[in-house]
Amino acid sequence: MSTLIITTLSPVVISENSGDNVMTGTSDYISGTALRGSLASLYIKSHGLQQAEKDNKFYEFFLSNKLHFLDLIKI
Repeated sequence: MSTLIITTLSPVVISENSGDNVMTGTSDYISGTALRGSLASLYIKSHGLQQAEKDNKFYEFFLSNKLHFLDLIKI
């Protein structure tokens, strides 16, 4: 397992379902799913992919379930 340290350059708000129709709940961590989506988007943009699912490395990193993206918690 590796350690990853991320520093945000500006405040970040990650919403979560709070069950309230008026207020939006927020999370105090970045979910592994959000991390995977952000990294996948960055990979797609940086490699200029039109059909990312056909790229072997993209598939290995993000779709094969060989890598596990855990929640990022504030320390």
